[in-house]
Amino acid sequence: ARGLDIAGVELVVQIEPPKDFETYIHRSGRTGRANTSGISVTLFGQNKSYLMDNIERRAGVKLERIGTPTAKELALAAAEGAAEKVRTVPVEASRLFLEAAAGLIENKAEGLTDTDVLAQALAAIAGHTTVTKRSLLTAHADSVTLLFTGSNLRSKIERNAYVWTALRRVLPENLVDNVRRVSLLKDGTGAVFDVPVDKVDAFITCAGPRSGDLGGTLE
Repeated sequence: ARGLDIAGVELVVQIEPPKDFETYIHRSGRTGRANTSGISVTLFGQNKSYLMDNIERRAGVKLERIGTPTAKELALAAAEGAAEKVRTVPVEASRLFLEAAAGLIENKAEGLTDTDVLAQALAAIAGHTTVTKRSLLTAHADSVTLLFTGSNLRSKIERNAYVWTALRRVLPENLVDNVRRVSLLKDGTGAVFDVPVDKVDAFITCAGPRSGDLGGTLE
């Protein structure tokens, strides 16, 4: 990227953070040139977050950190795309589908509104016909991120061991073995971690009535 001055570059995407901040500055600087605005996006996982911390510190800038899109955010984006497709269909072409549309509304499932039927149609257009739960930490499918919030804390939670000990006080060991990627909250009041989607109810059911022994809440 050094020495390049290409007009009209509005977006720079770096697939991983560079090891030195000078390289980051040179790469991100390919956009927003000549008094124009631009966006620089860098993709990174938790194991590379220290590099982004270093870039912020050395470059003296504050970067906006955005997590992996949630399933809901992805669905909303797909819905807008599907709606835009619908808006561009000429009326003459849509008349060929009036009979089928009327049939969908007339034979809709009990309890559904006409708006619900239209939403189903948009979901089909967008290819969003199933709901896959994903981790908020990694976006891995079939995992759910749970939040542990400590109660009556005398000090901040500074070690993962605190969370593991709390979980083992109220949960069977074979259930605790399913916990993955424990990450402490920045304010020291709790932690988040992933569990398989089919174990969520077991975690909530076992921990809910024993919040006192747990030393906090799980949701």
